Amino acid sequence: MQQGVPRFCRNREDIIRAFPDHDLILSLGCESAVNMPVRWDGRTLGALNLLHEACHYTEAQLPALSVFAALAVAPILRILGEGR
Repeated sequence: MQQGVPRFCRNREDIIRAFPDHDLILSLGCESAVNMPVRWDGRTLGALNLLHEACHYTEAQLPALSVFAALAVAPILRILGEGR
């Protein structure tokens, strides 16, 4: 995430490997995830963390995810006290 690279978890096995609280995530019916970095001025401010059914997220969704990450910059900067 710090380097700005999204992480995709495509199925149950990926969720188990990636998340210590995988039992809770799986109990909610979520078997895929994407962690999309929110970046500004060369640094990672945070991440959008989205969960869904198995095989939902793919690299084909990167353009849309990038738009949502860009929209999150201003609110995150405000929370961090850097946005006026």
